[in-house]
Amino acid sequence: MISSADAFDSKVLDEAEKLPPRNQLSYVTMLVTQGATAFTDNFVKMLMVAFAGAVALGTDIGDSMQVYLGIIFSIPYIIFSPVAGWMSDRYSKQRMMFWTLGMQTVGFVFFLGALSVGETQWTLWLSLGCFFLVATQSAFFSPAKFGILKELIGSRRLGSGSGMMQMLNLAGTLAGMWAGPTWFKHRLESGDDAWSAVWWPMLMMTGLSLIPMMMSLWIQRTPERRELKFDRSIWWEHVVNLKLIFKDRPIMLAALGGSYFWFLSNALGSILVTLSHELHPLDKAAASGAMAMMPAMLGVGIVVGSLLAGLISRKRIELGLVPLSGLVLSASLMVVGGFSEVSLLLHGGLILIGVAGGCFMAPLYAFVQDRAKPEERARVMASLNLMDCVAAIVVNLLVVKPMMMMGLSATTQILVLAPLTFLAAMYIMRILPRRFLHLVASWVIRLCYRVRAVNPDRLPLEGGVLVVPNHVSYADALMIGLACRRDVRFVMLDTLYHIKAITWGLKIFGTVPISSTKPREAIRTVSEALKAGQAVVLFAEGQLTRTGFVNELYKGFELMARVGGGAKVQPVWLDGLWGSLFSFDGGKFFKKMPKRFRHGIGVWFGELIEAGEVNPLRMREELSALGQQAFAQRVSRRKPLPGVDRVAWVNALRIIDTSLLNGIETVVCGFPREHVMGQTFGVALAEMKRLRVVWGLAGMGGLNADEVLVVDEAGGLKAGDFLGARVLGSMKVGGEVEAGEGVLPAMFDAESGTLLSLSVPHPPMPKGEEDLMHGWRPGGFGHVLNGLSVKVESDGVFVGGLGGDVNGEMRVKVMGMRLDDEGFFERMKDEG
Repeated sequence: MISSADAFDSKVLDEAEKLPPRNQLSYVTMLVTQGATAFTDNFVKMLMVAFAGAVALGTDIGDSMQVYLGIIFSIPYIIFSPVAGWMSDRYSKQRMMFWTLGMQTVGFVFFLGALSVGETQWTLWLSLGCFFLVATQSAFFSPAKFGILKELIGSRRLGSGSGMMQMLNLAGTLAGMWAGPTWFKHRLESGDDAWSAVWWPMLMMTGLSLIPMMMSLWIQRTPERRELKFDRSIWWEHVVNLKLIFKDRPIMLAALGGSYFWFLSNALGSILVTLSHELHPLDKAAASGAMAMMPAMLGVGIVVGSLLAGLISRKRIELGLVPLSGLVLSASLMVVGGFSEVSLLLHGGLILIGVAGGCFMAPLYAFVQDRAKPEERARVMASLNLMDCVAAIVVNLLVVKPMMMMGLSATTQILVLAPLTFLAAMYIMRILPRRFLHLVASWVIRLCYRVRAVNPDRLPLEGGVLVVPNHVSYADALMIGLACRRDVRFVMLDTLYHIKAITWGLKIFGTVPISSTKPREAIRTVSEALKAGQAVVLFAEGQLTRTGFVNELYKGFELMARVGGGAKVQPVWLDGLWGSLFSFDGGKFFKKMPKRFRHGIGVWFGELIEAGEVNPLRMREELSALGQQAFAQRVSRRKPLPGVDRVAWVNALRIIDTSLLNGIETVVCGFPREHVMGQTFGVALAEMKRLRVVWGLAGMGGLNADEVLVVDEAGGLKAGDFLGARVLGSMKVGGEVEAGEGVLPAMFDAESGTLLSLSVPHPPMPKGEEDLMHGWRPGGFGHVLNGLSVKVESDGVFVGGLGGDVNGEMRVKVMGMRLDDEGFFERMKDEG
């Protein structure tokens, strides 16, 4: 239960599984309120544009009403943005929303007064003055609604929340742009004159504007900051507020990108009004209808685009959408600019512009809101509005109006915007290559894999963290990057930087280069990144597994964490990647056909470990615990083989996650059929891997030894009798068979039937690295299997997760055994 004192604490809200009911109600009410306000504002705006076109077409104000409105709406933001931002920082943002919504109603009343004058030119010029009042209200309302969002929902939900707010804001904007001229058109077609057709809708909107004002009372009253004192210098604090943006380069770039969106949207809004008159030069009602329909197509696209951006950014703000949507935006402008008559392609192009625009803008605004400091957020958003308004004035005065004076058609004006947008997209791609490539790569990965992050909230959103995962495939880094809620850097050997084909990618993704021959320098390099508050991923095994087991965890990562400002260490388990195209399953990387499409992958995040408490053994125990949970969940989702003992089936699944069966076509099983090991090797594996099964040693005659796995109880085989065959001596816990003379030992628990350890042939290794990875150990008793948890104590090793137990509570203690550095069971040394 979150207390009222913590209701606006971002960290507390981020840790909560669900928002408190009061915050949820306030959030939903805020979204509806700002969407309704956008609707009424733009209803009136487009209603007056349609009215001006009907009563004053051919005059300057009649032809350019939309241009003047673009300028008029921008001026109050330039004049009042500093004061608006300061007031939203100083006073409760909820109270600011309430009073500014009341100002909107007052502005609409003035509109009714301007219409009562009854003289065309005076009414239109007075309407521009009324629009100035409404725009002033909007200038004070905007920083309050943007600033209150994070206070209500926190940082973790800000990406999707911002997308939803932008969607409703733009949906309300475009719905109003459609509804105003549509109502006006229907009244004209019903026989009303233009004055009657504008009066009644305007009266209706004045009454409806009271509803969002009253709804704002349902929003929680957010805290005031009484320490912020007013000073007359605030009136000219534009430059100071802009410094809040320009002092932080990421915020500055995001703000410039957002300003370009409004540059483009203002230009397009004005051009579409001109296009509607060009398409229907003699029919005022039809022109009003086109003026409504084209923004409606944009609205459909923007709603879809904003929803899409919210879905993609539900785990973290995805800035990679910005350059990608910019390219789509420029292409769709080319499509729309190629049509000079109403068609499905024209409307489809407008929808595509909306989709791209929604995906372009939503991540930028979410990023600015999240990165800005709490005490500066409202002023930052006010400064952002200031930049957007300057862009609107520039585009109307220096782009749209000059193009109209030059007599360019509306479609030609749209074509002029296409190359400008393309250049903007290319520039954004240049400054955000990592975000763009990460987005594209993540989509490619999702086409081939079903990636599921488990407990990703355990990774802190801020501060230095050393992430230590198991290393299964060449796709591991991509899987971790996709699952994390924050940007992470990967430690790479500096020798990879000598490969020109991938050097550019390593630099773009900000990898941390280290040298295997200079361990002290490697520790210093990683520690500096941790001190800088970065999340660094280090594959402590130092190499990809070629056996399926977790190899030796090299020392050094614990020292990196300690030297790196006491950074915490987070274990991560990658589940399901063995057997994929990028793993060594089958004895080779890449050069094999995928076994299945949409491979299920789990990325399991463990609990944070303090830097002073971590070591290789502790990390192996933590990774094994995560692996046991992941394996048990994977097993629980699959149907056991019919007629096969469940434990035998679970054993077989664990064996398949190793390299034991590489090249094997036949299993010679010396266990009885009814024995759990007989079912494991003679039934379950045979069906899963399509292996031939021979029961008893008599069946060995005529078999190619290179393709045979011989399995028997401890002591039941003579290795020399089957020279070249893989001989697996499977023994009960406490048995005596050790690796040697061609026998690969494995241990199983007699009571549960669970296979505990396994030995496999030594994997093929690159020249000079033959001793870096082993499949078995002389004098050893097999490597502990993945999917089992281990806990090493002074007199033995506890092994948990027997039989695929989901809770991991079924366990056995292997007395007198320990785990060596590579994870193999071996006898404890006699201290005497």
